[in-house]
Amino acid sequence: MDLNLYDKVDSFLPKNIFDAHVHIGQCGNEIYTADTFLESQKEFFPNAETISGNLIPYPDMSLRDKKKRYESAVFMKEQLDSYNDFFGEVMVLPGDTKEEIEALLIHPRIRGLKCYHFYADREDVDNADIEEFLPETALEVANERGLCITLHLVKDKALADAKNLNYLKINAEKYPNAKFILSHCAHGFASWTLVETVKELKEYMNVYYDVSSVCESPTIYACIRTVGVKRVLWGSDYFSSCARGKCVSLGDGFVWIMEDDFKRINKRDIEVNTIQTESLHALMQACHMLQLTKNDVDNLFYYNALGLFVK
Repeated sequence: MDLNLYDKVDSFLPKNIFDAHVHIGQCGNEIYTADTFLESQKEFFPNAETISGNLIPYPDMSLRDKKKRYESAVFMKEQLDSYNDFFGEVMVLPGDTKEEIEALLIHPRIRGLKCYHFYADREDVDNADIEEFLPETALEVANERGLCITLHLVKDKALADAKNLNYLKINAEKYPNAKFILSHCAHGFASWTLVETVKELKEYMNVYYDVSSVCESPTIYACIRTVGVKRVLWGSDYFSSCARGKCVSLGDGFVWIMEDDFKRINKRDIEVNTIQTESLHALMQACHMLQLTKNDVDNLFYYNALGLFVK
């Protein structure tokens, strides 16, 4: 564990880990797999008895090509064939038909759909409305099959954006069997965007939150306190979370302070933690402040997510 901090979290960490947010695929010259994920997690959970998770395709722009997207689904199938306790998702894009989405569900443990704003048909993709990158056909398939949809919100206000919030209210009610997982605590990197708004979705029991790459405890604290322990999931955001740095709220937004930034502004010889370490500590702090029980922590790290993906 970074900075010899393992002793501080040893008694907090459970024995069973299910990571709801694990990216696999090719990024540059590197290929990330379930194997590379498991190897990386030995550092963070050395005493874990079980480590598994939900594998998510890396959002490569080549996936715009339908052939490449099917090859991605085949790669996912190969990973799931190798590990019986993992689940997976496939990428859906604007304009996909139900038949095209269903054709990607080539393994019984592909139990989710992933969409990404990079694929929206606009230049400023960071301001895309959800319907611009999540086709309604995906909602229909997810509802019919009880699948998860991992959704990365965008726009500066994230969940506090009126259109984002209204979309989730309408569609969580319209498609009650679809399970919406709002990654990064509904993109709550600027903590106020979630703290002030998460109560608006409390009644929608098919809306969940993963804590992946969230490095500040107020966001996680507010999420758990408002919607309850059983709708919040551990997620690492592997492999992005292997980078060293931290995301912090600043003004009405947020900023990523990475290793090079830290060394430029701080002359002390201090090692910078990985993003996953910072996220684990933020989660631990939130759990302590909420006085959660061991059973609660077990649910956060394992049983909540497992229950979503098992048929």
